[in-house]
Amino acid sequence: MDLADKKDLVAPLGTQSHNVSRQFFSGSSSEQEQGLFEFFQGKNEIFAIPLKKARISDVKINSLFAVISDKFGYDAREWAKEIVALRKLWKENGFIEVYQTNEDRKFGLINDSSINNRGAISPYYIDLFHARLINDVNDPMIILKFHHIKDDQHYADMKFMLDHCDIFGDKSQEFDHAQMRFIWKQIDEFINKADSAM
Repeated sequence: MDLADKKDLVAPLGTQSHNVSRQFFSGSSSEQEQGLFEFFQGKNEIFAIPLKKARISDVKINSLFAVISDKFGYDAREWAKEIVALRKLWKENGFIEVYQTNEDRKFGLINDSSINNRGAISPYYIDLFHARLINDVNDPMIILKFHHIKDDQHYADMKFMLDHCDIFGDKSQEFDHAQMRFIWKQIDEFINKADSAM
């Protein structure tokens, strides 16, 4: 799906862009009406609402996890212990917590990949989340997506592993639209392959 096809998915935070995802996030009805994430922008700062809990019925590892991770230079077998620990934590909890500020990030929490640290949205990453495999270390990261089963039941699918710069670009790329568009489309293609393999 090209950017032209996805641009209609982009909406102000708290409106249509997360209408599906927010259904399984805990919180008061008023909070849910405000959307999954609400941002209050001040002078060079973004303040996020508290952690949200994404209720899940299962956590799966995509059948192409190892294949796609290898494309990014990661041998999933070398990280099996960390991957299993993360999956076990989420399954036993029955939920996954979502953070917004860097101060809150830690092992076991996930972040919305579509919103960068400046509050801008990448249409290609809507409904994608990422988690760190090692506490306080950026790389490697796990890309995660929630899928609806029935009623209010959802499961989390661990798609693949990569580095922070593989999805968000390095400092020389993050302000280069052509470079970032290449990265966005590459990730989007791998997500589509992983989704098709389910």
